[in-house]
Amino acid sequence: MSIHKDLVALSHETAEKLINKGDKVIDATSGNGYDTLFLAERVGNEGHVFGFDIQERAIRNTKAHLESAGVFNRVTLIHAGHETMFRHIPEIYREQIKSVFFNLGYLPGAVKSIITKTETTLLALDMAWRLISIDGFISIIYYPGHPGGEDEAASVNSWVYNNEIKYMYCEFRGHSRISPGIFIIGKSPLNNSTTLNESAALR
Repeated sequence: MSIHKDLVALSHETAEKLINKGDKVIDATSGNGYDTLFLAERVGNEGHVFGFDIQERAIRNTKAHLESAGVFNRVTLIHAGHETMFRHIPEIYREQIKSVFFNLGYLPGAVKSIITKTETTLLALDMAWRLISIDGFISIIYYPGHPGGEDEAASVNSWVYNNEIKYMYCEFRGHSRISPGIFIIGKSPLNNSTTLNESAALR
């Protein structure tokens, strides 16, 4: 299995343990819709997913996946950058969002020059932190291996480590400096009964 698939599996494993039916969650980078669909199935009929993407193609692809699975009714797709979260997420959900997923980089199968940007990613992370609940978490998969990706990965790393109130659930990086990596962070310690993938560095 590739590192990318391992990281996605790790973020999904965390979601399966921490996200419950009825929760409200955000997919900050809907892309082709795989995370959005996973989250929609996880929150159930009583929950809701807000999915963001700046590319119309991504919104179309995601909508098609959701409709095919019969879960589009529990998702709001927003054709806008994730740095606009505060504009689109109802204020009643402030500090009520259970999880925000970030899968940075470019849309697979699309133009590789359209990528997530360091400045807007950091703005979105600040907003995500203010939106999640006390038992919520943020999953951030980053890709240093494409143009602009190394800068973004370094900035995400600084954002995580320069804010002492974050509780690190796990960190995983490949052996190369251009390998993808993941941070899963939250506002409070995990329940003692929850264990993440042993390949991650827990602390």
